[in-house]
Amino acid sequence: MKYVRTPGFLIDLRRLSDEHRKLFMQAGHEVLRPALDAGAHQGAVPWPKALRVHRIGADYFDDMELRGTR
Repeated sequence: MKYVRTPGFLIDLRRLSDEHRKLFMQAGHEVLRPALDAGAHQGAVPWPKALRVHRIGADYFDDMELRGTR
């Protein structure tokens, strides 16, 4: 699986406080990476519920709604 950090992602990442950026990176290493290694992106195993990832057709989305964004 290829990962691309889009300009929008990098802008949003820079907006996070140091504490929230650390938690985001921790979730990536402790929850997302193991799910990908297990094949969640290929349907081999379900996505961890903590990530709130859903598949629609060939695409994935998360239903996270950050406070103050809507």
